[in-house]
Parts: sequence; structure tokens; C-alpha cells
Amino acid sequence: MARLGRDYEDDPTPWGDYVVFSDEGKRLRKFPDNDDGRAQAEAYYHEVQQLDNQKKIITQNQEIIEANKRSPIYRTPAPYIDPEYLEWKRVKEKRLAQEQVEKKKIRKVRRAIIPAGYVDLGLPSGTLWKATNESGFFTYSEAKKLFGEKLPSKSQWEELKNSCRWEWTEGSYKVIGKGGRYIFLPAAGWRYSDGSVSGVGSTGRYWSSTPNGPLYAWILYFNSSEVRLYDHVRSLGRSVRIVID
Repeated sequence: MARLGRDYEDDPTPWGDYVVFSDEGKRLRKFPDNDDGRAQAEAYYHEVQQLDNQKKIITQNQEIIEANKRSPIYRTPAPYIDPEYLEWKRVKEKRLAQEQVEKKKIRKVRRAIIPAGYVDLGLPSGTLWKATNESGFFTYSEAKKLFGEKLPSKSQWEELKNSCRWEWTEGSYKVIGKGGRYIFLPAAGWRYSDGSVSGVGSTGRYWSSTPNGPLYAWILYFNSSEVRLYDHVRSLGRSVRIVID
């Protein structure tokens, strides 16, 4: 398995740069010895771990398939589909299609009557984004408790990232949707567990509602040169921007 460590060979500092190593000890990628470098290294480390696990599962499944094929009693089973299951599936698909039609009607009505303080960016999902942040920083559990369903999911952040134009201004991004409507996302930084704040004016870190295991959750991260999503620890204070589905 891959591991996250320090590299002392090319770095004269006492600690060394953050490095993600392969299971053979090969340096996969190096990151600078600072807060952003640590966050990027952790995110990349988790990506490498997930890829390694997927490769192992694929290899194991292929080995099982090949072993079964070599068995003298191997036969490709004829598929059996329960008629009751087919009827249930047909009814379910029809109901889901009807729900999608109703949701589209609701979006049209909602876009005609936009609540005060929210902006319609013309997103495919019809999501309305609040024009300003909630005041202060919140841990993941605080954000979930205070804002509930108004906390945007990972997919809603991805939609905002991919469907809008992002322009960096001094200390924030101007996120521009259809028709020129826009919101600002300030680079408000983040809060450590001891209450100290860092990254104000240069970095933005916003919670999503989507967890990733018991200790991590997905966040939107940005600075002046990049915008991306990755998972991070739930205990630090992040910014919150709420939505209406």
C-alpha cells in the first residue's frame, strides 16, 4: 500500500517535504512543507490508496473468473429474471420519470420567485445559491446540525464548478452563471482546532454535506490558481455557503 511521509534528501529543512511513496518505496509525488502542501499530499495519498484497492479487487475477481473457467463443471448460467421484478422495475421507472417532470415544473416556478438573498445561476439542477457566506467557521458536525439540507452536497459543488465561469479577484472568486448572474466566494481561510485562523485572502475551504468515511468529508478548496474538491478531516473550521434545492 502507498504511504505518506517526509523526504529529507532534497530538502535541507529539519522536517522535509511531504511525499507520497508507493509500496515499493518509490516517490510518487512531492508536496511543499506547508499547510497547503500537507492538505494536497493527504488528498493525493487517499486517491492512490483508492486506486490500489480497486486494482486489487479487479485482479482478485479476474483470478476467480479464470479459476472457474478452468473447472470441468464450469457453465455459463442462464439468466433468470423474475416477472414480478420486471413489473416492479417498470412501475418504479415510470414513477421516477413522473417525479422528474414534477421537479422541472417546480424549478420553473422557483426561478420565477427567487427567495431574497439567493441567486439563480441557471444551473441544470435548478439549485439556488445564497449570495453570501454564513458568518464564521464551522466544523463538519456543526455545519450539518445548523444547516442540514441547505448544506450543498459534493455533486452540487461539482455542478457549480463545472457549469460556471470562475474569475479570481482580490481575495475571492466571482462565479458567473447563465445570463451573467453571479455570486462571490471569499477566500476566507480556515480555523484550526485551537481557534487560530490561517489562509485569509488566499485560500477558500467550504464544507459539503457529503461524508467520506467516519473521519473525513468532502470540501471545496481553492486558491488563485486552482479550484477542486477533496476529502479532509471534519474537526477543522471551514466556511459555509448554503443552497436551496
